[in-house]
Amino acid sequence: MNYAKKMPGPVKDKPYLDALEQRISRHPDHLMTPRGFFDLCHSAPHSEFYG
Repeated sequence: MNYAKKMPGPVKDKPYLDALEQRISRHPDHLMTPRGFFDLCHSAPHSEFYG
């Protein structure tokens, strides 16, 4: 599944990013899972924290 196609822009992405950041902050080891890595890779280009 390609989340990038479902996310047209940063404004519409924000709720998803907020939820992702909350999930990561609650479960830091989430990033160590394939799903967590996938979430990170697909959210990074849309994130205001990128770069």
